[in-house]
Amino acid sequence: MWQVALTYIGALVGAGFASGQELVTFFVAFGRKGFVGIGVVTLLFAVSGLMVIKLREKYHCHSSEHLQHLLFPAQLAVLMACLLNMALWLGLVIMIIGCCTLLDQLLSVPKWLSFALVILMVYLPLAKSGEGFLAANQYLVPLLIGIAMVICLLFLSQPLPCVALARSHTLLPHWSVSAVVYWLYNMLLAMVVLVSLKPVKGIKKGVVMGAFFLGFLAFMISLCLWLAPEFIRKGQMPMLDLAFMMNQGAGWCYALVMIIAMYTTALANCYGLVVNYEGRFKHRSGLLLMILLPAMIFIPFDFAFLVGIIYPILGYLGIPMMLALIIKALTGRG
Repeated sequence: MWQVALTYIGALVGAGFASGQELVTFFVAFGRKGFVGIGVVTLLFAVSGLMVIKLREKYHCHSSEHLQHLLFPAQLAVLMACLLNMALWLGLVIMIIGCCTLLDQLLSVPKWLSFALVILMVYLPLAKSGEGFLAANQYLVPLLIGIAMVICLLFLSQPLPCVALARSHTLLPHWSVSAVVYWLYNMLLAMVVLVSLKPVKGIKKGVVMGAFFLGFLAFMISLCLWLAPEFIRKGQMPMLDLAFMMNQGAGWCYALVMIIAMYTTALANCYGLVVNYEGRFKHRSGLLLMILLPAMIFIPFDFAFLVGIIYPILGYLGIPMMLALIIKALTGRG
């Protein structure tokens, strides 16, 4: 149960969440109503996660490709499976480049060296089985949650030199639309991870627990950013800037949170791809190298540029998949 909850959290807490950038855009920008949006998203993650588990158990799905064939007609299912795999790979690339960028900014590690280190750290837990992936989440995600919560509580407990309760600017028209878009955008990877997990006791409880832990963490980080000075909210990594504004120790600790968030999401993306393709390859290690090494062509690209281009595409892709998932779960029709 705990492994499932931690895996679910690890899949959803990526660079955008941990940095606070996503939370500012989708929730903090709407002021108090944004916190209602967090509650809505928490329920959506819990309910949609349970829907995925229901379909997985009922139809014995063990990969996202199998799930696509349940949700869509044959030819469209092939197309959607290909698009989803591409989305997983692009998400993996973003997390790898994000780790490299952060290591470069904080420690001046050359990008080629940080790329090699990140690739190795993703490769090792997945080289033999999915157990390494689950074990990594079991240790890293509690560390992520613990450090993030301590930083939030320290900020909320100290006097604030500048409190900014004004709404930020956002292109999203309403807090409810923002919440739904955020759910669609993030549920793609979560769906792949959940359907790929091996059957374990208490999997449904784990999904619900993971969704509510995630919602609580989103609430705490959003509360800090809601109270933070406006110039902090406008930064590329608001929570990291906020932590460094408190003191250097807090800043370095939160940098570790961001590294863990990007790393666990990279693991989740790569794990989903391995599950989808391992039946077609004799050697798992060779498949992993085929997935990971082509990411090096993105080393020269800026992390923020990749996020701005790729993330909206993933959001649009989530719309037909989530609609098909809901229809299948409620009516049994693909």
